[in-house]
Amino acid sequence: MVSDRHIKSLVEKGNDAIRNEAWDEGSKIFNELCEIFPENPSALTNYSLCLMYSSNYTKAKEILDRVEKLTPLSITVNHNRGICLYLERDLDKALESFKKCLRIDKDHEESWLMCAKILRDKKDYSDAIGILHNIIKKNPKVDFLIELSITHIGNNEFEQAENILKKILDVKPDNKPAREILIKLYKRIPGKESLALEFEEGR
Repeated sequence: MVSDRHIKSLVEKGNDAIRNEAWDEGSKIFNELCEIFPENPSALTNYSLCLMYSSNYTKAKEILDRVEKLTPLSITVNHNRGICLYLERDLDKALESFKKCLRIDKDHEESWLMCAKILRDKKDYSDAIGILHNIIKKNPKVDFLIELSITHIGNNEFEQAENILKKILDVKPDNKPAREILIKLYKRIPGKESLALEFEEGR
């Protein structure tokens, strides 16, 4: 019989592994927990997460299937399956997984964001931009604004991207992703290369 102390230790170590992105270590820990509790949705979900970020996509999806049988209509299961498929670059199936999340909760921001990313990857920039604008209306997070700027750049809408990035840096001058993207953008725009140097010097 496994002691409560050992189980508690495994949970703590597993959570630490996830926080530290030590995916291989986390996989071993949560695999052991799943052998002890084969029908525990939390342990199984964390195991699938570690497998997914260890690039063991097939096994991760198998575990997610087990979780789905225990917790039907789970946003977490469908979202994680979508991430897994996205990392595999199976964009159409990934998009369907995120749409399934949105059928469960139409306001699930992270699923909307992933839909936008997938559409951007498929070069459907107009729909991706529309989704991002809708998300930002409800929650103007910097991360969402950065994704919008990246999408505008993909669609060769450099002025729109520049305006977004400058607004971010006006409010958060230390935002490294926005600064890096703006520097790369200026290097692409004829006549604005000197601005890239100014931003590089101001790092």
